[in-house]
Amino acid sequence: MKFSNLLMKLSSVSILTSILTLLTSFILAKVMQVEHFGEYSFYQSILMLLINIVPFGTPLAIAVFVNTGTKAKVSKILDNTLFILIPSAFGIMVAIWVLYSAFTERLELVYLTIIINSVFMSINILFISYLRTTQQVKRYAIHFFIYTCCITIAGLVGYVFYNQVITFYLAILLFLLIPTYISLKHLHTDFKIGSYKRNKKLFSTWSIKYGTPIVASTTVMSFLVVGDKIVLGFLASNNAVASYAVAALLASTSLFVVNNFAAAWSSYLFKKLSKLSSKEIYSYYSKQKYKPLLALPLLFISYIPQLFAYKIFFASKYPKLELTILLLNMAYTLLGISKYFMGYLNYFGKNVFIFYSALAASIILIISSKYTYSIQLYGLSISVLMAFVTLLLLIVYFTNKVLLNNVNK
Repeated sequence: MKFSNLLMKLSSVSILTSILTLLTSFILAKVMQVEHFGEYSFYQSILMLLINIVPFGTPLAIAVFVNTGTKAKVSKILDNTLFILIPSAFGIMVAIWVLYSAFTERLELVYLTIIINSVFMSINILFISYLRTTQQVKRYAIHFFIYTCCITIAGLVGYVFYNQVITFYLAILLFLLIPTYISLKHLHTDFKIGSYKRNKKLFSTWSIKYGTPIVASTTVMSFLVVGDKIVLGFLASNNAVASYAVAALLASTSLFVVNNFAAAWSSYLFKKLSKLSSKEIYSYYSKQKYKPLLALPLLFISYIPQLFAYKIFFASKYPKLELTILLLNMAYTLLGISKYFMGYLNYFGKNVFIFYSALAASIILIISSKYTYSIQLYGLSISVLMAFVTLLLLIVYFTNKVLLNNVNK
């Protein structure tokens, strides 16, 4: 199978499942009570952060070490992740939940459900990463589709029948049992997990050192996208969170394009730069670095269908969101431009600069949101825009610095 055809098939699976996830979110926004959609948006944002943390960088480790032919090391990594890291993460999260419940004097079972879901999802993500890396297209497509249905359609059915947010997550938990069992079964068959006699302390130390920078970077980047709803959840009512989440959902159609662009861009850029010398890379970058500005006119083009969808489906239920949608659309467009420059940092292995940039942007988001959210509902979107402006400026600065240093070596 040619590489281009293989890449197209893998990408098409990802795009189709992303569309299914997006459509399910639109349906939830339409059928859920306003207060319930606010709760759902808050909890879902927390869940997105957890599934960045729980696997602890193992999906990337699988991609790296499977391709280098060290299957024995992958077996040890998976063994360590499934029997030490994930159970440890689960125990810590449950302990935090118990302390939070004692402090607030409220036992919210939905948090426990989300914690368990994050564990099951992480196990499936490990298996999906393995199938994608080993280019088992058919198995990858089938399992990814089943997994996506379990976390979207199953949850939707759970809410529609019982009209409660917790039943949304309980339905997901129930339906995830099957793909999670399949994931564990096949990982055991292919890697003999659970059968290794290893120095637990030594390998756990290696896993923590390997996974910590990956987890830190991906979690902070994820927070930039979903953190605004978490912050708003602590500052405002569920109704306010719901309205803001609808605006974010409509603007996220731009984010959908950004994420798929980032995946395609990295593959193209890595192949391109691998054939160039340091000076040629810098020359190529210098000629191409202004091209991302072409994304700015697309900002207003993409805003038109977003506004159209809002007026038809959501305006009566969630009024006065036009400006919020526009500001968030601008923010996500800037993220797309940032992803263009991140590709160069990824190529040279300078991911720490992405982490620094994302951390600074997250701090801007958290600090400024305390003051902006009270302006009106669109106030928080101003903080998000400020955060992504910060991210872009820092990423461009670090990219210029890395490429220039590479030439001067």
